[in-house]
Amino acid sequence: QYYQLCYMLGDGTMKKHARHRGIDFAQKVKFREHSKASIAECERKFSIYEKVIAEVLKGMRTDLGMTQEEFAEKCGLHPTACSRMENCKREPYLRPLFKVSFYTDIKLSALLQEVERLVDAFEKLDGKNE
Repeated sequence: QYYQLCYMLGDGTMKKHARHRGIDFAQKVKFREHSKASIAECERKFSIYEKVIAEVLKGMRTDLGMTQEEFAEKCGLHPTACSRMENCKREPYLRPLFKVSFYTDIKLSALLQEVERLVDAFEKLDGKNE
């Protein structure tokens, strides 16, 4: 938690402490080649993530038996923002996702893990259909 906090604060201490723990970020990061194909693949994957995040948010709301307006009010969001996220008309920025996680008392990491799980499942199904 301390490392995460230092990283969020951007004071450089995380990198210093991570080196003491034997973590070398420069060796962990492997960039993909920047090409038309990789850009297209990135956009395709982002589109899947957008749709899955929209479905997860809509699922949470409907499981709670709430309208978009009620859900938005409880989560400190504007109803239009909630609607646009559910309908993939707005990119899923971190602030609204954080607000949803905070006010529903669901960890943001758990929310994102569910998104990752569903994206992986979708990609497996999509691969079988090709």
